[in-house]
Amino acid sequence: MTRKSRGFKDIGDIFKVPGTVAMERGLTYALTLERKYGFDNVKIVPSPRSNLSVYQSDENYAMQCFVTSEPLAAKKAGAPEPQTFLIADAGYNPYTTVLAINGARLKENPALAKRMVDAVRESWQAYLSDPALTNTAMHELNPTMDLPTFADSAKVQMPLIETADTKTAGLGAMNDARWQTLIDQMLEFKAIDSAVKPQDCYQLVK
Repeated sequence: MTRKSRGFKDIGDIFKVPGTVAMERGLTYALTLERKYGFDNVKIVPSPRSNLSVYQSDENYAMQCFVTSEPLAAKKAGAPEPQTFLIADAGYNPYTTVLAINGARLKENPALAKRMVDAVRESWQAYLSDPALTNTAMHELNPTMDLPTFADSAKVQMPLIETADTKTAGLGAMNDARWQTLIDQMLEFKAIDSAVKPQDCYQLVK
């Protein structure tokens, strides 16, 4: 995220003009940004996590964030209006916040995996339909985040949860093409030693 007053149209604009960008440089998404846009015009500094002090004081500052967190915190704090860009728009769009199971365990007990997938899918569908009950429960666990912020966070993340793919194939759906793109990117940046088949990364549970 960065200040809306900078007038950027897409994520690549951040790297075209002098400024500071706070990010975890060694991660694959950062390597993707560097390869695509170059870092010659900007100064890269470590991520401040959720600390917004530099964002508030430096008009030429951009920082990695979760669209469901830091931008909402900035608005609540009265900081300059943030503008967010998705890393996915730069071509790096892995599956994130995933549930994983050992391959051997999956073969031994596919029914267990199906019950877990069904339960998670049902829970997310309930959240999409009406997040209020879940937001109240999360607020009780984390009272530092108020209910209006939880509600705003729910609105922001809904289009990231229910996508064109999930609308046709169901929540949690995966496909070979997206996995292949990720595998190719991981190989390019030597994040993995050798290629794997997309079909070995996931299994559809019906």
